[in-house]
Amino acid sequence: MNGSDLEIAERIVLGACLIDRAAVPTLIEQIPAKEIFLNKANQAVYTAIIQLYENGHSIDTLTVSDQIKKNKQSELATPYHIVTLTSNVASAAHLETHCLVLKENYIRRELAELSRDTGSKSLDDSEDILDLVSDVQIQLNNLNSFTARKQEKRIDAILATLIKKTRDNTKIKLSFVTDELNAVSGELIILAARPGMGKTAFALQIAEYFAKDMPVGFLSLEMTDEQLVCRLVAKNTSIPFERIRDNEIRPEESEKHYKANQMLGELDLFIDDEAGITDLQAKSKISRMASKYGIGLVVVDYLQLMHSKKESREQEISSISRTLKTVAKDCNIPVIALSQLSRKCEERTDKKPLLSDLRESGAIEQDADQVWFLFRPEYYKLDEYMGEPCDGLCIIDVAKNRNGKAGMYKSRFIGSEFRFEKWDNFTKLDVPF
Repeated sequence: MNGSDLEIAERIVLGACLIDRAAVPTLIEQIPAKEIFLNKANQAVYTAIIQLYENGHSIDTLTVSDQIKKNKQSELATPYHIVTLTSNVASAAHLETHCLVLKENYIRRELAELSRDTGSKSLDDSEDILDLVSDVQIQLNNLNSFTARKQEKRIDAILATLIKKTRDNTKIKLSFVTDELNAVSGELIILAARPGMGKTAFALQIAEYFAKDMPVGFLSLEMTDEQLVCRLVAKNTSIPFERIRDNEIRPEESEKHYKANQMLGELDLFIDDEAGITDLQAKSKISRMASKYGIGLVVVDYLQLMHSKKESREQEISSISRTLKTVAKDCNIPVIALSQLSRKCEERTDKKPLLSDLRESGAIEQDADQVWFLFRPEYYKLDEYMGEPCDGLCIIDVAKNRNGKAGMYKSRFIGSEFRFEKWDNFTKLDVPF
């Protein structure tokens, strides 16, 4: 579309709103940003119309002209310009069609600018090429959002979606420790503990458990893929990790070692052990695994080892947690992100973690749909905890559950085998909340 045709389309859209206030909701829904208008004067008119509508005022050539004066933009959009916007508009009948024309042209302009900018940066050796790829992907996703805006749905369509989700088993039970723990599609689940509590072992067991029935992703920022697999072999053979790692398998252990390798080789588990990645790179990796392999769950180990281009560490962690929440929703899978806790919990007599112990940012608690704490009283040399012997006891504390119930559950941790299991047949502790 040439410049004159685009200017006509912009004038028709604004003119429709000036003669019919009922057209403004369509404008707001279809044109979310003034930059979609190429003409600066039309950008000023758009801004004034939105302001008047938000404040409940009438919208016509006079009120818009007054609002533009208040905005000190009269030099951009003169009263004459505003009046002429309505000269060739009879109704708002085809407003959505004209809005689509504006959005398509905006996207073309942005793509051209993105292409020039990317071409220039790609030749600059000082640019991190992986960060550049992530940035480009985000900008492309942002452009796509202009054309893929959500529409209202009838209740029967929503019910059909819910029924399909039920059939697809989107609530994933962690039955190897308790039937009360669920990983739900679209949720960000924070698995947090102090060092030495077994976070990675628990997360790896979750991944193994579900990889028998569905593709599962595992982003390991701390341990290598070989270390993780050695842990899985140790868990399934009871052979000490160190001997598996150092390839010191005894003759009498050969058969079970071979069988464990065969069994693990059949898992639909995809491990990415790249360290030091950004939140945007993590999002890109998860999205790619969801698209390529159809993963139904992903584990990120762990959140504080990621970084983001923010000024402070608190802002970095906030950005990381928001990004992980976004990718959980976009891919419609549970994202289980491991997190460190501050030392504050160790200063308490009972050593019990609290939500305020999540390190470096309150945004983690805010963004998370669920927060699970792991706590082993035995680690702190306690003999009993709330009337229970501490030998092998691991408390799984669901401290937050936006769409379900909180609670404390106990499991048994066999540290030498990196394995969790049910604590006999008893799951829930009788504690007040």
